[in-house]
Amino acid sequence: MKSILLYNCGTWSLTKQEEHKVSTFHRRQLRTILNIKYLTLIKSNALYQKTGETPISLTILEAGWRLFGHILRQAINTPPNVAMTDASTRREANNEADQKHRL
Repeated sequence: MKSILLYNCGTWSLTKQEEHKVSTFHRRQLRTILNIKYLTLIKSNALYQKTGETPISLTILEAGWRLFGHILRQAINTPPNVAMTDASTRREANNEADQKHRL
């Protein structure tokens, strides 16, 4: 189930609300696996320790960094590197235009 949930998660850009929903779903699944009923209180840290799992948000973050590192290790002319270079060039141009506009 976790592999299906996290498929291609390195490319995700989650808002705090979306991250919270995914984390809540993950904790609910862990509680189901341990047969912990809804009304039984257990802190998230205790749940993760009991199952040997880490928060899903950390897993998603690590996957994004792994993907980013993989892209950086590829040749400069590969499409992901070209896209990142174009994006940073556009960002620099926008910053320069903003500075000129303020003067």
